[in-house]
Amino acid sequence: MAESGADGSRLEMLRERWERDPASRLFLQLAEEYRRDGQPAEAVKVLETGLGHHPGYLAARVALGRCRLETGDAAGAAEALERVIAADPTQLVANKLLIATYLRLGRTSEARDRLDLYVLLNEADPEIDGLERQLVSAEAAAGPAA
Repeated sequence: MAESGADGSRLEMLRERWERDPASRLFLQLAEEYRRDGQPAEAVKVLETGLGHHPGYLAARVALGRCRLETGDAAGAAEALERVIAADPTQLVANKLLIATYLRLGRTSEARDRLDLYVLLNEADPEIDGLERQLVSAEAAAGPAA
């Protein structure tokens, strides 16, 4: 689903530059272009390759979690995002994505813990109410055993 025009040419330019130097940190920009172009699976491949060279690049690991979630790999998303949180417990995007990931996995208790922390870190986020509603709904569906 390659885009035409400036966006498509940007993707091609980034891909060519990264292919010339696969160890560069340019891979995150390329992966984000693939994701915006509706190709999250291609973005995952680029991110996994790039993280092989730069395993501590947290922003790329957050992007990997987002892309895995978009491709339906919630377990893989949780793994990537939990690694980010282990390195930086206050990383806002990773915390927020983990809430959605845990909800998708039916891990409501962990989603609740993560949401409680996220509210402390970023209480001004206008999406908190929506996340809370999703969580309350998931908790109700799971019943008292959750």
